Amino acid sequence: MKGNIEHEGTVTAISGRILTVRITASAACGSCAAKSHCMPSESMEKELHIEGVWEYFVEGEKVKVSIQPETGFKAVGIAYLFPFVLVLLSLSVSYWLSGNELASGGISLFMLVPYYLLLKLFRYRIGRSFNYKVTKFRNLD
Repeated sequence: MKGNIEHEGTVTAISGRILTVRITASAACGSCAAKSHCMPSESMEKELHIEGVWEYFVEGEKVKVSIQPETGFKAVGIAYLFPFVLVLLSLSVSYWLSGNELASGGISLFMLVPYYLLLKLFRYRIGRSFNYKVTKFRNLD
């Protein structure tokens, strides 16, 4: 993929080092690989909380938020690929050790609980690894 994934937005709040930007999904989001990170639900409007130094921005200002496509693949890996591998691996190992299908299935599904709890616990650290670039919006009409 070439180029960054970009969305137009409006600054809704600046609180310390956190910039809150409300973005609206466009029709192009439907086929984007990073839509699961940018737009986690079906709603067309989302708020992003981006950490950084925001002294040149003001509330109500139009901005452009961009992110690299590789970041979308990283989000897919964290949310879907790694848990899938974890379930398959734990299912295989637990069945090999116990020989009981029901217990193996239960153990493999239970392995997702600590994984998602760790994701919840480290969500801010993980979120900082997604590098957003925010620039002032310049309308070229």
